[in-house]
Amino acid sequence: SMRLINKIIKMAVGCIQKNMSLDKLCANYQYISFDIFDTLIERKCKEPSEIFSLIEQKYNRKAEVKIHNFKAQRIMAEILSRKSSKNEEISLNDIYLRISDCYGDSIGKTLRQLEIQTELEQCIAITPMVMLYNQYVNDSSKKVFITSDMYLPKDVIVDILKRNGIKKPQCLYVSCKEQQTKRSGRLFRVLRNENGIKKKAMLHIGDNPISDYLMAKLNGVDSYLIM
Repeated sequence: SMRLINKIIKMAVGCIQKNMSLDKLCANYQYISFDIFDTLIERKCKEPSEIFSLIEQKYNRKAEVKIHNFKAQRIMAEILSRKSSKNEEISLNDIYLRISDCYGDSIGKTLRQLEIQTELEQCIAITPMVMLYNQYVNDSSKKVFITSDMYLPKDVIVDILKRNGIKKPQCLYVSCKEQQTKRSGRLFRVLRNENGIKKKAMLHIGDNPISDYLMAKLNGVDSYLIM
């Protein structure tokens, strides 16, 4: 299973990275890329799907006709969107087309807005990583990227970064805009090609053993796994 694979990679990487200081490692690279979620920021509610429970509570506080079971519906809408999509990545709009099928357009629109609002409220900086990141953004000898597999629109992600004191990177790559993912490795290739980055000239930092660590390495990008 996926969980087991993640565990095995983590154990192996734990041994490899044991005496490595991330700061010293970064000194060797001109190009540095950071993942966002659980790397630079985390959600107060820890479990991403808790966001959906909060959306239902918020909606029901104001609505005359209450909704029920939104969390399950929202999870299902995302699964079905991924299954039926011909693209490599889906967007929040794709997910909410299915939500609107279930609740109607007007409620769907409100729920989509509530999701964005709740994400903005829930996201908080992981301070040590943000300090490290900001230090490199200010360093004129380095070029810093943010690379994320995410269905949220790019402007929402920019807003989340800004609210958490995370300076604007030189480049921001979000899978739902690029239609390529870290999960497949293609997003790393797009990034390298568009910026003329040679193999192993960039370091990517993230928390996902497959997307951030393994797929980066398989696509010419050195990587560091946050444990």
